Amino acid sequence: MPPKLTLLLVIGLLTLTHNCYGQALESRFIVQLGHFTQPFLNQTVIRCAGTLISETHILCTASCVIVQSPAEIAVNIKVVTLVPEGGNTSSSTLVPATGVFIHPFYDHNQYANNAAIVTTNVLRLNPHLGFAPRSLGSLSTSTPCNLFGWGGELLDPRRDAVMVTGPVACDPNYPQSYCTVFDSVSHSTCDAMQGSPLTCGNDDITVAGFVTTDGGCSTDTGRTMLNYHSIRDFRDWIVGVFGPELPARDAVNFIVTVLERNETSIPRCFGTVIASNRVLTTATCATIDSSLHVELLVQTRIVQGSTSSSTNFATSQIYIHPYYSEENPLENNVAVIEISGTFDQRIVPRTLGNLQHNSSCQLFGWGPTDIGFTRGDPINVNGPQLCEPNKNPQAFCTMHPTIFHYSCNAMTGSPVTCGGNESVVTGFLINNATCNSNIGQASLRYHSVGEFTDWILNPTNERSTSVSTKVSAFFVFVSILLNSLVN
Repeated sequence: MPPKLTLLLVIGLLTLTHNCYGQALESRFIVQLGHFTQPFLNQTVIRCAGTLISETHILCTASCVIVQSPAEIAVNIKVVTLVPEGGNTSSSTLVPATGVFIHPFYDHNQYANNAAIVTTNVLRLNPHLGFAPRSLGSLSTSTPCNLFGWGGELLDPRRDAVMVTGPVACDPNYPQSYCTVFDSVSHSTCDAMQGSPLTCGNDDITVAGFVTTDGGCSTDTGRTMLNYHSIRDFRDWIVGVFGPELPARDAVNFIVTVLERNETSIPRCFGTVIASNRVLTTATCATIDSSLHVELLVQTRIVQGSTSSSTNFATSQIYIHPYYSEENPLENNVAVIEISGTFDQRIVPRTLGNLQHNSSCQLFGWGPTDIGFTRGDPINVNGPQLCEPNKNPQAFCTMHPTIFHYSCNAMTGSPVTCGGNESVVTGFLINNATCNSNIGQASLRYHSVGEFTDWILNPTNERSTSVSTKVSAFFVFVSILLNSLVN
């Protein structure tokens, strides 16, 4: 019997009407999130509410969306329409979500860093549904706020007026935790669902905060209260996740996803097609423990207009650079994966190039998605001499303002192209979905393809003097020098 898969379901409830408690068509911004066990979609258990903050991003609590695997997510948009005869009709569409981002400092504490973002393309592709993203604001402790405590669960999402108290008066141990105090847990607002958004004043187009309490009002401090996070405390991280608005990149078919062959097919990294049957990626990704019997798949995606199709290929050979060491992923972190068969002729392999110091380039950090959307974020690449020249002479770098910068979410193996020439891959990312901060500034690290061209064209798992690395070049130089001195 196959193992059960715990999945996350995002449900957006839309009522095409406007009455006393409901939202106008143009102001729909609340969704719900729930868990279900595959394949029983009809047994979904609603867990929390979420707020649409961009065309593709939903803000919610981390405690709601930490599930068995972030890759196991589905999105269901439910449209409810009132009919003239009375009552309503509804329809649902189930689609896969594109990801979950948990705040990096969340530690299973509902009062601290309890924030997450779920991504989905379904609302961006269906503007007729009437969902409008909210701007990012801040909780107010001086003016009344509106708590949408039912998160759209009902036909008319309830909106309760609340006064918000600052963290010092709520619990000084949690400086991110705002609250509203009630006389008892039986107060109607205590039924509010975690993740439910708050707006303050008369501004309904700006989300100010969201409920972090799970299961109604808390009595942890001896008082009955709902707890909230203010958007202001997480703005840098939120903006860092979805980054600036960039145009969709259609037909960027040279990027592949490397997956583990199992029921969930969780992505391990990205790679670049460099031949009809070969992919360039990192050794960090391609190195697998044989005792775990893990097999890798290479997934390609062909984009044609607004549709796309994917194909999985089994791997026939994995070449790990012979001088790669897991203890130092910033040196010789390169691998070539060979597939069984050949890629579709519409996938054009990239030519091998070379990263240069102070280059204006693009990092394709998000790779292909279910609709072929590929981000190409502009980056300025520094040479190793400005990164850590005494430690990692093969590691190029880019600097970013914080570890929450959107580029810091890029996955290892993501390709870099420079000078507007996307037919040439010049480098690839050797971090994995996080920025380093050990040189006093948030940074991502890259290898230059040119550093390893000889080995990439003729990969081998055996060490030899022909391997193109600075380490081997150094020993060759020393050998020649010693011979000349002896003679």
